[in-house]
Amino acid sequence: QWRHALMLFSVMCDAVVFPSEVTYTAAISACGNAGKWQLALSLLNGMSELNITPDEISYNAVISSCEKSGRARSQQSTQPGRDAVELQIRPGWDLALDIMSSMPIGHAVPDVTSFGNVMVACEEFGNWPLAICLLGVMSEMGTLPVKLSYTS
Repeated sequence: QWRHALMLFSVMCDAVVFPSEVTYTAAISACGNAGKWQLALSLLNGMSELNITPDEISYNAVISSCEKSGRARSQQSTQPGRDAVELQIRPGWDLALDIMSSMPIGHAVPDVTSFGNVMVACEEFGNWPLAICLLGVMSEMGTLPVKLSYTS
């Protein structure tokens, strides 16, 4: 589906129909769901070229793609014969955290979904101390953790 989403996105741009925050986010989500985190991140970065400001949903879609790709990385690392270079280019909790940290610069505020996705990425890579720290940051920001936040 991600190929179809990008094709429609490209056709829309060629037809002088300007993409919006919603269409960008839909394309980002499609790429993220397919494990194409690089494309998702590229689309997020490309929004500024058209003076489109990403919102929390746009950022969360990219953070989620990193978390999902991290999950795939941890599953692949247990398979014999995996190329170590291929595994190193996959994102992990650190990229998800970097993206969430850049949200205030883009005028979006990390929400419970942002924190939850980063904490799941931390859990996937065994970085539970950071996940616990993020619970404290959520509290300081006035973001109320939900059950998923505690189970990550």
